[in-house]
Amino acid sequence: MIGRAAFVKRGYKSEAEKPFWISYADLMTALMVLFLVVMGVALLAVTKTVTEQEKLKKKHQADVDLLLEQFSQAAARYDLAVSTVVHWVRRFRSTGSVAPSQIGGYKPRTLRGEHAEWLRRRCLEKDFTISQLVEELREVRGLKVDRRSVWEFLHAEELSFKKKPARQ
Repeated sequence: MIGRAAFVKRGYKSEAEKPFWISYADLMTALMVLFLVVMGVALLAVTKTVTEQEKLKKKHQADVDLLLEQFSQAAARYDLAVSTVVHWVRRFRSTGSVAPSQIGGYKPRTLRGEHAEWLRRRCLEKDFTISQLVEELREVRGLKVDRRSVWEFLHAEELSFKKKPARQ
């Protein structure tokens, strides 16, 4: 027994060259199983996402309810409307202060720079009315202004034209 060579029975040479064949029914069964596995995984992923979103929504709603309850308590304590407290909290979060913001603001004058120089020269050339100046600014300079803006400019520059002299 020792020294005897063991022979493994091998098939014919042509057997190794035969392709592996599977029946059509077995192929369709395998494809159906693969399809069901993929669909099951996709369904689990979608279900997990929906469940997480529902949990987040419930947590968010609970947080909002708690916050509104705190606002209501603060409003009742200081005899304020809940909306006032909500606005103050919103202002504090956005600006860092509950101080009221500026009412109104600075708007640069329309009649400045080249337009102002042109208007000064025009007023010194010949007589004018405010309506004429407004019309000339629109036609000649392409600047849309109202009578009040022109009047304020003329008043600030102390430019005026009186058709009738003052009574003495």
